[in-house]
Amino acid sequence: MSNPIPYDWFFLIIRLAFVGLLYLFIWQVMRITMRDLRRSTAVTTKKRSAKAKMVIIDPAESIVNTGTSYSIGPKTTIGRHPDCSIVIDEPFLSSLHATIESRNKAWYVTDHESTNGTFVNGRMIKGTAYIEADDVVQFGRIKLQFFV
Repeated sequence: MSNPIPYDWFFLIIRLAFVGLLYLFIWQVMRITMRDLRRSTAVTTKKRSAKAKMVIIDPAESIVNTGTSYSIGPKTTIGRHPDCSIVIDEPFLSSLHATIESRNKAWYVTDHESTNGTFVNGRMIKGTAYIEADDVVQFGRIKLQFFV
């Protein structure tokens, strides 16, 4: 008579298989959740960048009209140079006057050592400053209101 596998070994193998399948299931759930979270974050960043805009409230001596709206991307350059994202022909604006960018779900304006300065709500900035919705940002003499 052959000796069958004892019941203890059989139940041990079944338990180990069950635990292995359980860990495999948990790993798959975590992998899919992380993938969806990454996609969600990328979509949120794109939507946030697409919604930001600046509207001219005082055009100074430029040819643009009050109320002209500019979409702001994740990194937008402002100046007179044709390579800038927003080109405004105004004598008090530098070629590359400033950059507006989104970092960590916040918006910042960076002055590029322009001759006539960059102002946020009437205060001159040096380097980079945080901006938020409804702030008035002035480049040279042109004033724009920031909307998110």
